[in-house]
Amino acid sequence: MALAAFGQDSSLLRYFNERTEGSVRRNFVGQCIAIQAAGVCLIVLLAVLMPDLAKQLVDHPQGAQIFWLILLQVPFQLLTNTALTVLRARFATRSYLVVALGNVLLQVPANIVALVVFQADLKALFQINLAIAVITALVALTFIRSDLSWPRTLGDLPPLLVYGVPMWAIVVVSALQPAVDRALASSLLGPADLGRYAAGARVAMLISLPIQAFQIAWYPQVMAKYKDEGFPHFFDQVLKALTVALGGLVLALTALSPLVLMLIDAEKYAGADLIVFPVAMGLVLQGISMMTGVGTVLAAKTYLRLVSFLASLAVAIGMTMILAPRLGILGVAIATLSGQALKWILETWFGRAVWPLRMPLVPIVSLVLAVTGAGMSYVLLRMSSDVTTATMVLVASSAAIVAGAWYGVIDATQRAGLIGLFRRGREEPPSSRT
Repeated sequence: MALAAFGQDSSLLRYFNERTEGSVRRNFVGQCIAIQAAGVCLIVLLAVLMPDLAKQLVDHPQGAQIFWLILLQVPFQLLTNTALTVLRARFATRSYLVVALGNVLLQVPANIVALVVFQADLKALFQINLAIAVITALVALTFIRSDLSWPRTLGDLPPLLVYGVPMWAIVVVSALQPAVDRALASSLLGPADLGRYAAGARVAMLISLPIQAFQIAWYPQVMAKYKDEGFPHFFDQVLKALTVALGGLVLALTALSPLVLMLIDAEKYAGADLIVFPVAMGLVLQGISMMTGVGTVLAAKTYLRLVSFLASLAVAIGMTMILAPRLGILGVAIATLSGQALKWILETWFGRAVWPLRMPLVPIVSLVLAVTGAGMSYVLLRMSSDVTTATMVLVASSAAIVAGAWYGVIDATQRAGLIGLFRRGREEPPSSRT
């Protein structure tokens, strides 16, 4: 789906609220859909001209048929994704949840029934998923029917493509990156180390859940408010709160990671907790860069984001080749963190260079360095001592960081608001919380 989208979900979210007049907005949405339709046609043409491609991509006796069933889902998935983007931009939360959750609530039970009751084969499962994709797209389009029309003019194509194509390139390369990482790690690590790295990385990926939830909510807010007089203050408050929250969560996840891995398989994944902090902290930096690098979004210079992404990818790969033979799975994790750190630095720098939005970088950078120091201290202690000692030191340093953040990053107004919220929550009768 990403291959055919050409980054138009990003373009749509960036420019939607700048088109306030109804017919102009409908024409704009129509152009976004037209670009994606052209991408689908291009992929179909390549599939027709390269008939052996289906068999190579789908290793199954019915590979060609399954390939086309997958391909037929793409236009409907793109329409659903476009509708979800419009609903995000319109802050239509209820409709968004109906479409997003409705698709899951249809797909999962349908596949379970097909497998358990009817013993469906792979082709039948994809046929079911195609039908669900069609239904979901039709329902989604009904929610945005007031924003749909055939494109009468194509004047928005240049900004849509200039903004969207770099984001498309990032998404496509990101989709291919796990396969490259596995191939690189396989050549540098043994099977046992690969298993331990995969287990630790799965635990670290838990931090991505709040980050993705924030991303869904954040960009529509930015696009709707960035021209308001009070936006800089709003931005500062959210940036501080996000950094403090993610810093606390990544330290808590690091402290709990030995217990989580022990519950999975303590003996098989011994030492996998060493990589949880570097991988999770890399994701945290990626989440913070959504805000500190927002200037490239507001200035519609997404090619700078592509530059940051490619530079970080090159550094991560290079450092993996250097560190993995010496430090094993920890070397791979540190390489990943280094790449994300470079990406954060570049995106922040580019964002400040192209858009006049100043931010409280000193407390943010100080907090990031403190969290990184505490997490890497845990890793070093964990290598030279037992889990209990390392965890106790991490808990103590985390408490010091939280106290420092409470008085050094969170200002008096925010502290008063949080205390008031906590007190209201305690005083509110249980019956009124439902």
